[in-house]
Amino acid sequence: MEEGTSSAIVEQLRSRKSETEGTEEKQAFITFQILDEMYALSIENVRYSLKVEKITPVPDVPSFVLGITNVLGEIISVVDISDFIFQKPVPLNEKKRFLLLIQWEDIETSFLVTDLLDMVFWAKSEIRKDILPLSKEKRDYFLGGAVWNGKIIGVLNLKKILRSERMDFGEKNKFGDVS
Repeated sequence: MEEGTSSAIVEQLRSRKSETEGTEEKQAFITFQILDEMYALSIENVRYSLKVEKITPVPDVPSFVLGITNVLGEIISVVDISDFIFQKPVPLNEKKRFLLLIQWEDIETSFLVTDLLDMVFWAKSEIRKDILPLSKEKRDYFLGGAVWNGKIIGVLNLKKILRSERMDFGEKNKFGDVS
């Protein structure tokens, strides 16, 4: 599978330097869209992105695990994070689809997204739980929300998502390790 032009975008965004304002350092986040909702992840956890080609279904996994795909010779799982958090799956016939390849600690996986937006810089104080209009159960999957272009962006908490009980559906599951 060839890397899509979106990989160049991620690399370009990653190469920007972290901005500082006053004494509070800002961290870089990549913003993306899934259907009508906007999210962000720390750029440190995004390896790259590419256009979706073929996703091979895997039996006996939760509905939010769409399957696996070959990314530059690696077998990587594909997770529909919208289905995981909100039980609102992305239609597989959606024309605009990308994979964000995620790495957090020992876990590698990919999230299905419908659009890549931009990279933004936020200080810790700008990411607040109290501005997310979500139930406590769903709010736990977010570090908080931050305002960007007049909209609230949900900043995903990879630790809570990837180490959650719902994601632990197989012995020694490492997502990318399907052997």
